[in-house]
Amino acid sequence: MKAYSRAVSVRCVWLFLVTWVGVAVSLHAQAVPERLATTLAHLPATATLAFSREQLYTSQNAANHSHPAPHNWLYRYVDRIVVATLSERREHVQAFLDHLNVDALLFDVHTGTEALASAKLHPVEQEYIQRLDVASNGTNKLALLHTKRDVFKCALKAGATRLLFFEDDLNFLQLNVERIQRQIAEMWGSLPRTWNILNLGRCLAFCDLQVNYPNGLVHDLFSLCHHSIVFDDVAMKVLVETFERHLPAMGSDLMVAFYTFRGYLVGMSSAVPVFFQDRGVISSALHSKNDPLVKQAPLTCMTPDMEARGRTGSFKDVDVTIYDMPKQPQAPIDVATAMAGRTII
Repeated sequence: MKAYSRAVSVRCVWLFLVTWVGVAVSLHAQAVPERLATTLAHLPATATLAFSREQLYTSQNAANHSHPAPHNWLYRYVDRIVVATLSERREHVQAFLDHLNVDALLFDVHTGTEALASAKLHPVEQEYIQRLDVASNGTNKLALLHTKRDVFKCALKAGATRLLFFEDDLNFLQLNVERIQRQIAEMWGSLPRTWNILNLGRCLAFCDLQVNYPNGLVHDLFSLCHHSIVFDDVAMKVLVETFERHLPAMGSDLMVAFYTFRGYLVGMSSAVPVFFQDRGVISSALHSKNDPLVKQAPLTCMTPDMEARGRTGSFKDVDVTIYDMPKQPQAPIDVATAMAGRTII
């Protein structure tokens, strides 16, 4: 009788375990698609919360299961994507997002006219325009600075911790989406524990000073071109403070390089750009019309001569020495002191 009782008990335990495992497997099988849907289709509030000048665009390939990229795959890495765009380039931007199969917020950029109106109220901004108008379009550079400032403000207000920022002049017709997915996934896995910026389309970098990481990733002390770039919340807060209270006579990407070269922000980049500007079709608005750079794509790495001039601050659109850069970066700058008042240097 006792043996029979033990057998029944063992059998009951065995049945319970089999049933429990079966239910667990079943629940897991049902949960996997839901989890993937949450990751790729149901975006976090940080990605969809739109403020002034912003509109959410949904990829037209969202339901296209034959598309090479899952819908919203880039949100595996960031929690907000914004494309700053002129109204006349919106159709191009939408086609770019359809090609990537990603939803994003479209931000109506500040215009040169708005920048001029702002400069009338702020003498510092007027001086900024005058200094950069020596050889480039200072009005449009101030407008871009206002655009990035407000994009960052909105992202921080939404609670975003990683923002992927695109400009509206990217070439997408030659982009292989499958290759880009692999490239970004591999680079992301090689990122150091601490970083603030990931530039996916760098140009004019100090390549001789970069630190190489696996999978095509580098630690960049200095690089320009921010048409496709990730900022974390720390970098966004620093840049908002810079744009609002401290206005060096340089473009917004030079301001970022000012911080990364001195070690205040950690800038990472893809050694070979993932995204490129379509300068042959879409002209740069940040240069004078007669400037060859309007149609010419910049180099990925600076030449030795360009780098030497860069370290002494003698860029053509800056008429004062800003960097005074030594061969090796200095200690992190005292941002609190540098931003004590809204000044131009």
